[in-house]
Amino acid sequence: MKKGLGAVTEVVYNHYHNRLGQQMPTTLRYTESKRPAGANYFYAWETLTHADNPR
Repeated sequence: MKKGLGAVTEVVYNHYHNRLGQQMPTTLRYTESKRPAGANYFYAWETLTHADNPR
């Protein structure tokens, strides 16, 4: 099993940056380096459902 944050940063970045307007350059760089996100047991397709989604 590979450890790490995985694609959960898509959800975090969408909420804090796109919805609340917070600047998150480090999170953006990390998130973009992991795109596109695939699927795992507890989350799936965060890039598709959250990338640049303001709502």
